[in-house]
Amino acid sequence: MFSGLSIRTLKVQWLYRRSLAIVAALVTVYATNAFAIRVLVFSKVSDDAYHHSSIPNGIAAIHEIGVAKGWQVNDTIDARAFNPKNLAKYDVIVWNNTGGDILNDAERTAFEDFIHHGGGFVGIHEAAPWAGSKDVNWPWYEGLVGAHFKQHPEGTPTANVFGASDQDPSTSGIPNPWSHADEWYEWIEDPNPGRGMHILLYVDEKSYGGGTGHHPVTWCHEYEGGRAFYTALGHTKASYGEDNFRALLAGGIEWASAQSPNLRSADAKKMRKRK
Repeated sequence: MFSGLSIRTLKVQWLYRRSLAIVAALVTVYATNAFAIRVLVFSKVSDDAYHHSSIPNGIAAIHEIGVAKGWQVNDTIDARAFNPKNLAKYDVIVWNNTGGDILNDAERTAFEDFIHHGGGFVGIHEAAPWAGSKDVNWPWYEGLVGAHFKQHPEGTPTANVFGASDQDPSTSGIPNPWSHADEWYEWIEDPNPGRGMHILLYVDEKSYGGGTGHHPVTWCHEYEGGRAFYTALGHTKASYGEDNFRALLAGGIEWASAQSPNLRSADAKKMRKRK
């Protein structure tokens, strides 16, 4: 009945096949986690800078996006996280409405090295440097973000946001135009596409009473070995509950992570490559 095999032998073979299945499952899990995007959400604000009440909403939203996407997300307000050993764990650092002079010289150097080695930066709203703030004294960071804050109108009026390209993966799912309420940052000088800036979203100034033209509110670029993505949106708590804004953050994080040395999978890199 058992073709000459003993019950003991059959049990051994069954255990062997079961062990192989378990090992295969563990390898699959390991591979999935190994190539999951690792995100650090940094939300420090100096005492002399404006502290956005939406910061906890930003943290929660990115954690929730991470769960849905299979990312590994940590968050901190501790600048001591900016050391080479710790930053090497991550693919992208999100500066979540950060403001003021928040890193010392050693921490700045660690972050610069992180970018130089392929790390990604995603800046939200107040992460842009502004005239009169000490963070303007970090020219490298100014270049990373790509523009200096000048002013914004009162309140958070609803305005029309237009995509520069329907083909960009980080904005392709967002309505064009997109009606959105926010605090509308304006710049001392707009980011320059001629210097490698890829403009993703513009705001129609007439739609919020700020002018007669339009100016960029979201952009990205390659920067000294890594990638930088910045959006001026994200002042309000409500923004982080909007599907469109969450899609924008998710697309920005995925794009910014693509040069990370931690992401060795050819398939993962292909999936995150800008088309």
